[in-house]
Amino acid sequence: MLTQDLIKHVTGEYDLEVVQLLALTALEIPSIMNLDMCINLKELNLSSNSLKTIGAGLSTLTKLSRLDLSNNLISSLSPADFEPLGKSLTFLALEGNDITDVDDLYSFTSLVNLKTIYMKRDELTNPCCGHPSYFVKIVKAFEDNVEGLTILDGESFQLKGAVGDVSGSDGMLKPDEGYTKPLPVEKWLDNVDIENVAPLAESFEVKDAEEQLQEELTEVDIKLKRARASMKVANNEIERLKSL
Repeated sequence: MLTQDLIKHVTGEYDLEVVQLLALTALEIPSIMNLDMCINLKELNLSSNSLKTIGAGLSTLTKLSRLDLSNNLISSLSPADFEPLGKSLTFLALEGNDITDVDDLYSFTSLVNLKTIYMKRDELTNPCCGHPSYFVKIVKAFEDNVEGLTILDGESFQLKGAVGDVSGSDGMLKPDEGYTKPLPVEKWLDNVDIENVAPLAESFEVKDAEEQLQEELTEVDIKLKRARASMKVANNEIERLKSL
């Protein structure tokens, strides 16, 4: 159980008003309570306990900036859970719980300065994270966020939002139509008289082969003429010798 004596023992502080950091993990704590005097608490880690609800246990923690409730048994959220933390909370971890109703995400509406939220991380998640409109509900929940949510489940919130526009009553993402329309097809043969189209010019390869063959034939012809001239000279020499 979360008691003031436990807090004093863990922090080593007798005056709970001076406590700013408190980590009570894996202690099977069933509920959030006895934090009334920790009015200057800035970071609270209650991960890996047995919490089933958040309730009013955080109502006096108006300076809390980081809250880790991951890996518990929390099955539902209420707007009243986070209203006292609306202006102070910048980091919230809820992965590894049993939050099922995707509409419970609207409970984050009052967190106008939240920068980072984890509903799932690695193998720790919540059933609502598998809902088709999970991201859309998150977007709507943080519409009034003054500075803008930066990290959602370890990824850039702005980058995830750039993949599509939120629209439709079904809460689904609508892709940017500029990237989903089929490319226009240019019908460039519509105005062409196919029957009178001139044959395509011979390829450069064919022309090169013909020119090379012609050069080779010309060279053979020249050699042949030279051979005939040589034979004629030889015959004339033979005839001259016979006449002697």
